[in-house]
Amino acid sequence: MRPFAFALCLLFCLSSRAESPSKMVRVRAGVSPVVSTAGFFIAKEKKFLDDEGLDVQLQVFQASSAPMNPLLAKGEIDVGGGNLTAGLFTANEAGANVKIVADKGSVRENADYIRLLVRKDLIESGRYKSLKDLKGLKMSFTALGGTSQEAAAAVLLKKGRLQPTDVEFIKMSYSDSNKALATKTIDAVVQVEPFVTMAEQEGIAKAVTGVYAVYPGQQSAGVFYSPSFIKDKREAAVKFMRAYIRGCRAYNAAFSQGAKASEREEIVAILMKWTSLKDKSLYEKMTPAGLDQDGRLNVASLKQDAEYYLSQGYIKSAPAWDAIVDNHFVDEAVKTLGATKK
Repeated sequence: MRPFAFALCLLFCLSSRAESPSKMVRVRAGVSPVVSTAGFFIAKEKKFLDDEGLDVQLQVFQASSAPMNPLLAKGEIDVGGGNLTAGLFTANEAGANVKIVADKGSVRENADYIRLLVRKDLIESGRYKSLKDLKGLKMSFTALGGTSQEAAAAVLLKKGRLQPTDVEFIKMSYSDSNKALATKTIDAVVQVEPFVTMAEQEGIAKAVTGVYAVYPGQQSAGVFYSPSFIKDKREAAVKFMRAYIRGCRAYNAAFSQGAKASEREEIVAILMKWTSLKDKSLYEKMTPAGLDQDGRLNVASLKQDAEYYLSQGYIKSAPAWDAIVDNHFVDEAVKTLGATKK
């Protein structure tokens, strides 16, 4: 190639690379620093999102996913990933139009990652022996007024022949709940990974049961889309879902039997970067989060939790599910990726 032609070619390549970031569609996503957010983190770090032409900025909500709801409604963030709450239903009743579009964590037989933690000293002293002994104890949740963890706790309490009024509910973040167990400010918590493993490793609490034992398949967390993201960036919304599902599949593959050590190490490094669990060795002990291979929601579980919220007065009426759950984006993503065998 002649020098002049080579120079022109080099200039063209450099200019193309310089222009490429401007062609990326910017997406703002809110996330919680927990293991069930793995699909987001992996899609970001393994550049699945880049493959789709998306420049995704992740905003971490340390205390609770509840503050995402008003930001989603206003379009200040495009995507949210967090705990399912009654607040989302009441916001939609008021016209927020935030959609639940995919799974972001449900308890399964081999992925029972949400567990009831009770302070170790209460167990060792005999104060706590079974679920009925939760009576009179203080239990924390990331938000009051109805969360999926509270709905799971209600099922646990019922098994112990107790009512929600038999315990004291306290608002506290995932990480602060572990600190409160250590200082004996609270007695129990329905906790998620990696905080379950961290609490047991530190010797401050023990997991006395998993949610799966009493509520198999509970839909604990979801992926949410803002109304403006759906309306104004619909193509990007499908692309985001495709990258997200690839992230979930990569997570499941890394923690499956027979996974290559290098494959798991790569995923663990990503989780160590984004979650609160920084001790590499604990990932071998930790229960994997339940992430659906195709991003499918357990709508039956959503309805069961809504019945609990209704019984407690957290919501005024049963949600209009067709207006809240939108499976379109999962359907479109799976068309391209191919469905997995269940």
